[in-house]
Amino acid sequence: MFETNENISIEIKKCYDHFKGNDYGYIWRKIFIIDDFYQNPDAVRATAQAHVPKYEKEYCGNLIGGRVVETYPDMIDSLKPVFQNLCQHEQWYNLEYSQDEFDRKWNDMKFMVNVTSGEEIEKRFDEKKHTYTFHKDGVDSKWAALVYLNKEDEYEGGTTFYSWEDHPHSYPREEFFCEMKYNRMVLYEANQMHGALLKRGMFTSKPRLTQVFFM
Repeated sequence: MFETNENISIEIKKCYDHFKGNDYGYIWRKIFIIDDFYQNPDAVRATAQAHVPKYEKEYCGNLIGGRVVETYPDMIDSLKPVFQNLCQHEQWYNLEYSQDEFDRKWNDMKFMVNVTSGEEIEKRFDEKKHTYTFHKDGVDSKWAALVYLNKEDEYEGGTTFYSWEDHPHSYPREEFFCEMKYNRMVLYEANQMHGALLKRGMFTSKPRLTQVFFM
C-alpha cells in the first residue's frame, strides 16, 4: 500500500532563515517537494480515514485537531529506503546524516495522520484570541515530512515556511508557501519554522488530512 512511484521528480526550494551559529547570521534551508509520491494514495487516504484519531496531548501536542497513530510495518519497509536516500541528498548542507539516528527514528515510525476539521478550527479560534500554527519540529529530529491526503475538491490552504529570529520580540516572517495538492510530499529541515494555513470557514465539509513523519 505504501509503495512510492519510481520516477519521482524533486523540486527544491531555497528558504532564508536567521541563524546565530555562523558569522553570516543566516542560513539557507531547503524544502524538497515531490508530487505523485505514492503509487496508490487512495489506499493510504482510506486507511487514514478508517482509524479514529487520538486527541491526547502526548500524541498531538498543540495540534489543532487529532492524530491517527497506528503501527504498519509495511510502511516502514516501503518508505524507510526512500527517505534514507532523500535525507542523504547533497543539498542538505545544514544537516549531518547519521545512520544510527535515522534507524532509531524509522524502526519505530508510526503511521501518523493529522486530522483537522472546521469545527476544531472554530473551537481553537474561539478559545484563543490570537491563534497561530507556526512551530518547529526539531526537538529530537533533523528532518520532518508531510504528505497531503486531501483530494482536489477539498483543497484549502497549505503550509507556510517562515524565517525566525530568536529574540523576545521576534515574529516569524513568511518566506515560502507550499500549496496543498493531493499526494504531494514535502520534506524539510525539522528546525524550519512552519505551520498549516488554517482559518475560520476552512474544512467545514471534510477534514484536513496530512500524513506526517519526524526523522
